[in-house]
Amino acid sequence: GFKIVYLEAGSGAKKNINITLIKKVKRNINIPLIVGGGIDNVAKAEQTIKAGSNMLVVGNGLEKNIHLLTQLSLLFKK
Repeated sequence: GFKIVYLEAGSGAKKNINITLIKKVKRNINIPLIVGGGIDNVAKAEQTIKAGSNMLVVGNGLEKNIHLLTQLSLLFKK
């Protein structure tokens, strides 16, 4: 079966998952890591990716900024 770890701060969270926590979890797993909740801009997304997240969940962020998806796609072209 498929295995993943999903760290989630909650829909529309004011604060996203702590970067230190993301790094610690990623160091201790060998499966994909998904992080969501509170990621509503490119800076937060970039921090989350650099910390080790393989995938992001940005639902409410897209509701607030319809251009966020295009902005985020540029992070993956680096």
